Amino acid sequence: MADNDGTDNQGEPAGTGGKDWQAEAEKWKALARKHEDNSKTTRAELDKLKQASDTSKSDMDKVMEKLAAMEQKAADAERRALVTEVAAAKKLTPAQAKRLTGATREELEADADDLLSAFGTAGDAGSGSGGGSDDSGGNGRAGGDQGAARGRPREALRSGAAVPAGGEEETDPMKLAAKVPRL
Repeated sequence: MADNDGTDNQGEPAGTGGKDWQAEAEKWKALARKHEDNSKTTRAELDKLKQASDTSKSDMDKVMEKLAAMEQKAADAERRALVTEVAAAKKLTPAQAKRLTGATREELEADADDLLSAFGTAGDAGSGSGGGSDDSGGNGRAGGDQGAARGRPREALRSGAAVPAGGEEETDPMKLAAKVPRL
């Protein structure tokens, strides 16, 4: 008969049928150790594979980066050559050639035509869109410098003080006082 504490007469849990729990626990401990060892070896193998993959991956990444850099250099060189060809064909100045935009020959030629229609070439500085044929070199002032700044306007700078058109500025205080209007 079963006691109130849930065990039968021999001290085993009620309804167990007399199983050897000690042996059962040892069996499960042994299985757990086996699976734990298996897990450790699998983890070690996985770590080795990851390390090998990372090594080869980093080498592959390096190669891919070098390839991308070389492709970029080649594309830049090709574009510079194309810009140079278009600039030579359209007789652009080096400053105008720097400002060409476009990816294809047709786009570059269209942009060069726009530049020429707006600003002209170095040979057009005295005529056409460069402005007048008045021996000014295209800068708006007679006898101006026709050298380095061909076709560029030059600033006519003056000091901030107003200078009379006649020449020298009056400095006599009595004369200046006489010019002041009285009310």
